[in-house]
Amino acid sequence: MVKTWPPRILFVEDEPLALELLSRALKEKGFEVHAFSCPAEALGWFEKHSDLVDLLVTDQSMPSFTGAQLIEHVRTIKEQFPSIIVTGLGKISGTYFKTGPTLVLEKPFKRQQLIDAIENLFQENL
Repeated sequence: MVKTWPPRILFVEDEPLALELLSRALKEKGFEVHAFSCPAEALGWFEKHSDLVDLLVTDQSMPSFTGAQLIEHVRTIKEQFPSIIVTGLGKISGTYFKTGPTLVLEKPFKRQQLIDAIENLFQENL
C-alpha cells in the first residue's frame, strides 16, 4: 500500500455532531477526511475508492453494524488496512486485531488524543 502524509482518512461516526466536529478538527490538522454517518454507505464508497484512503477511523456502536464489523469488511477489500475503533463500551476484542494494525480509543477523549492516535498508528506502519 502506498502511504501518504498526512494520511487520508475514512471516518465513520453515526452521531452527526461528533462526525462534524471531529471531521473539522482533523481537516484543520491537514488530514483529508471522507466522512460518513452510515457504515453501509462508507463501505460502499470504500469498495469503489479504496485507493483514496490510508486509514479507517470508526465508531464501534452504530445502528446497522458495528465498527468491528466494518473493519472486517474493509479488510476483505484491502488486507492489513490500518484502523482505529472508537468506543464508549470499554474493552473490546475480536479477530480484526489479528488481521491488521488496530488501535482502540475509549470515549470520552479529546480531539488531540484522536490526532495523536492517528499519527502514532500511521507512523508505526510506514
